[in-house]
Amino acid sequence: MRMHLASSRRLRRLVRSVRARRRGHARGEARGWRRRSTGILSTLIPLITNSTTSVVAGITLSSMTDAFHSVPGLLVIVPAAIGLRGNVFGALGSRLSTSIHTGDFKLTFRSGSVLGDNLVAATLVTILGSVAVAIIGVAAAVVLGLGESLDPMRILVVSVVGGVVASSVVIVITVVLAERSVRYGWDLDNIAGPVVSTFGDVITLPSLWLAAALTGHRVSKIVAALATVVCVSWAVWSLVRTRRVRVLSIVRESLPVLTFAALVSTMAGVILEARLAALADAPALLVLVPSFVSSSGALGTVLAARVATSIHLGLVDVRPWPPVRVWRDVGRLGALALVVFSWNGVLSVGAAMAVYGSGAGDPGVIGSAVFGGYLLFGFVVAIAWLSSIASARMNLDPDNYGTPVVTSSVDFVGAAVLVLVASLLGVV
Repeated sequence: MRMHLASSRRLRRLVRSVRARRRGHARGEARGWRRRSTGILSTLIPLITNSTTSVVAGITLSSMTDAFHSVPGLLVIVPAAIGLRGNVFGALGSRLSTSIHTGDFKLTFRSGSVLGDNLVAATLVTILGSVAVAIIGVAAAVVLGLGESLDPMRILVVSVVGGVVASSVVIVITVVLAERSVRYGWDLDNIAGPVVSTFGDVITLPSLWLAAALTGHRVSKIVAALATVVCVSWAVWSLVRTRRVRVLSIVRESLPVLTFAALVSTMAGVILEARLAALADAPALLVLVPSFVSSSGALGTVLAARVATSIHLGLVDVRPWPPVRVWRDVGRLGALALVVFSWNGVLSVGAAMAVYGSGAGDPGVIGSAVFGGYLLFGFVVAIAWLSSIASARMNLDPDNYGTPVVTSSVDFVGAAVLVLVASLLGVV
């Protein structure tokens, strides 16, 4: 009898133990599902926001055709100027995210702090990068045959003044995102790229338009030119005088890749300048351009930032073929891409119809957004991975290279892919 009771008690304990393990497993599965869902939503929401606001940039772009005709060469620098904002501040967000993950981040602007040095470096790179954008844009405009009507000084002033105005807003947004990420436990890798791309698109175009308008009047042109001289002189003087190792390292590593990025992005401007007349006749496609390029770049910067953080934390080996961890990220981003590209197409057609009338809403634009987007997504994945591991192999910081290489490549390849797919579908 005692043996029977003992056996019954052991059996009941065993059953309770199994049930407890099952409940623990179920709770663990639920927590894991909630974490995955939260991660997906924290990426999707900024991407959709980026797409929506980029359509506003697209409408602005389509309404600036008169400015492009009155300022020869302006359209050539537009992709590079927009890309510079995403490159500088996407890389800034990636660096700050890495410092948050490694525990080095503190919300202080003092000299020598991670945040303070990064902000100084980002400001210097913005000004010097704007000069590079202007020089490359002028050279490209001359190649296009715009030399006789080109005003190089005006292009330089528009690039620097417009860049400083836009960057002063985006830099505040990036710092706020970093502070909120620390406070609420957000993963800055998931949100910095899309959000910076969003505001970079929306703010840069009006800033360039404002700078172009300022240079159209004699007095304001002189003021803008003086402001340009002051900004560039300060940047050069600060770079020569500073002894802050982190600032020098960031500028030294960033400027070459940003100059290359500006060169590649300018090729996108050349494509748009050459097809300006055709694009003006297809307003929905012109509205699509910023969101198409920006969404693809945002997806790539999310992947590049995650890879860079994983490399810093030792979670990913530096090798040619991505590990399973990276492929899981690619799969999730690929699923999000379908939603984002479809939304881009539908929203661009709807916005064009609302602004220009029902005749502007070509349904082929939706197909161009989806099919062209997925062609571009495959390219983005390859570039994000290869640029990150290549910089790590050369003992360089992948945070400084992944984002600029991705976004600049997307500017050029994206413009070419969109025009090609739109041509095949009969949109242009």
